[in-house]
Amino acid sequence: LVVMLGELKLAKGQRDFVLAANEIVKRFPDCRFIIAGVDISMDKKFRRELRRLGRVLGLDENILWLGWLDDIDPLLDAADIFVSPSHEAGFGRSILAAMAAGCACVAAETAVSRELLQNDDLLTPVKDPLTLAMRICSLLGDKQKRGAVVQQLRASVRENYGIEKMADATEAVYLKVLSY
Repeated sequence: LVVMLGELKLAKGQRDFVLAANEIVKRFPDCRFIIAGVDISMDKKFRRELRRLGRVLGLDENILWLGWLDDIDPLLDAADIFVSPSHEAGFGRSILAAMAAGCACVAAETAVSRELLQNDDLLTPVKDPLTLAMRICSLLGDKQKRGAVVQQLRASVRENYGIEKMADATEAVYLKVLSY
């Protein structure tokens, strides 16, 4: 199960994800994909365009389209791979949540995804669905590699974003302010 979530808009890379899915099912025909998110386009046509692309590519049985999820934990718990094909750098909350949940992750390379994933094998050029598919297939085809990636990403979350790290950073700010 390969998942992505986020607002449905061109810059989030859902079109690249659908195109990558088309390549992935050639090698893994039983692979399933979930795209979760709300269409924020003014005319609400982007979801329809994406679904039409999936239908044209013959992916109706492979892609499940979900709307807004109040709780993403069940989705991330079920996922084997989380994908962020976004063309723009945000904070990366969904990548961070996927890392903490134990998902292997693949992302288009932005400053944020590079900082979070810290692994060239998990990054792809922006707007490159073929490389995205190749990276996903690499993880789908090698369970040991996927497990090692999960361990690496979980350790990174604990080390860089755990409660102790956050508390230390907050304390450092207070100490700096008090020293003035």
